[in-house]
Amino acid sequence: MTTRAAQRLRGLLAALALLAFVVGIPCGLLALGADSSRLIPDHWPDLAPMSQWPERIWNTVRWAWITGDLVVTLVVVVAWLGWALLALSVAVEVIRQTRQGVRAARGALARIPRSRWIAGLVAAALVLISSGTASALPTTGSPIVATAPQQPPHQTHATVEALSVQMDSPAQQKPSRTWVDASVRPDCPRITARHGDTVWGLAEYHLGDGRRYHEIAVLNADRIPNAPELYPHDVLLLPSDAVNLPADAPTAGASTRAVLVAPGDTLSAIAGRELGDPDAWPALFEANRGLLQPDGRVLRHPDQLLPGWQIHLPAAAA
Repeated sequence: MTTRAAQRLRGLLAALALLAFVVGIPCGLLALGADSSRLIPDHWPDLAPMSQWPERIWNTVRWAWITGDLVVTLVVVVAWLGWALLALSVAVEVIRQTRQGVRAARGALARIPRSRWIAGLVAAALVLISSGTASALPTTGSPIVATAPQQPPHQTHATVEALSVQMDSPAQQKPSRTWVDASVRPDCPRITARHGDTVWGLAEYHLGDGRRYHEIAVLNADRIPNAPELYPHDVLLLPSDAVNLPADAPTAGASTRAVLVAPGDTLSAIAGRELGDPDAWPALFEANRGLLQPDGRVLRHPDQLLPGWQIHLPAAAA
């Protein structure tokens, strides 16, 4: 089963599950006779002095226990209350995720913990809707899969030096979510996004007004085109009047330099070329482990290095 087909199947199952929870549960309760209207008494008792209320309540509860109505009433109350809370949670998730966009729901689907199963179902259903809309567009054939070459091409020392100089130039580097050149808006402070951060929350904390989120989105549009979808380690430019900056916030002068990975490159080769010591590759690995790469993947193992990735050098070497 292809990834697209699996995504659609998961979205369809999620939509059916939401429909069963929101519509199926009340229909089942009504079919079983657990009508919520039975919770409303047929007649209201006459008003009595407050001193008689405890006795009347006790007599009513005791009679309901004898007849068995008390257990049935408690079951009906718990069932309808649980369904109401579930429906409210679904409505809140639908409103929240549709406001952020279907693309943000697609990215959040992979990061939602299992405990938030309602959010996962809503995200999968929204992805199904977006996939159904996108299926109307013409396809261009089978997807392209990029793989690393089995045997690296032969390169001379001069070729490697020329390629390194060409890749290190700012004009040749692709925009990176996790790195900003020191020459780009030096008047704007830098912050590093953490798990759970949103542009609205960052604007509210650093700018004093969440409605200024669009200023952050405009400053970072060339590197992060979809501002509602932030990843850990994303470096964001903030307006110059930002406050509450952390003491170790990245600044323009402290920005690290990044090099592009060439075919056949290894961390030890990059460490020898850029740091002067091939054995310094663990420092490169620790500085880049878990960082989002341009193709959407992350570096998890020192031997898994793909051409086109960006390796950030430690600040001392940069």
